[in-house]
Amino acid sequence: MAFFAHPARIWLVIGSFLLLIAAWFSGSSGISAGEKHSAASKTILYGFGLVLVLLTLVPPYCDRRDIWVIDGDAARYFGLLLFFAGSFLRLAAVFVLGRRFSGLVAIQPGHQLKTDGLYRYIRHPVTPD
Repeated sequence: MAFFAHPARIWLVIGSFLLLIAAWFSGSSGISAGEKHSAASKTILYGFGLVLVLLTLVPPYCDRRDIWVIDGDAARYFGLLLFFAGSFLRLAAVFVLGRRFSGLVAIQPGHQLKTDGLYRYIRHPVTPD
């Protein structure tokens, strides 16, 4: 229960759960290898998995022991705002691409460069420059 002692952490869990539900309805297959894909992109997914586990475990641990903590509710809620803004942008990209979205860098069947909507202003948030 110590994790839920602060309202910002409660909102983090509730918001993350809602984002997960929204992602479920995105129509994306998730990690389709497509017609051709980069083998290195699968290796990168393992790295992302490790980072996700660390980001799930380390901040609450450090917070409870007052290690590497920027004190104050303003910092907590600003971090929460940044997390949700980034998550919303990522999820919006998944919805725009629909079934053509893949966590792997891959050429999908019927692949065409997306240059309208959200992609008129930004590149795909997963791909490097």
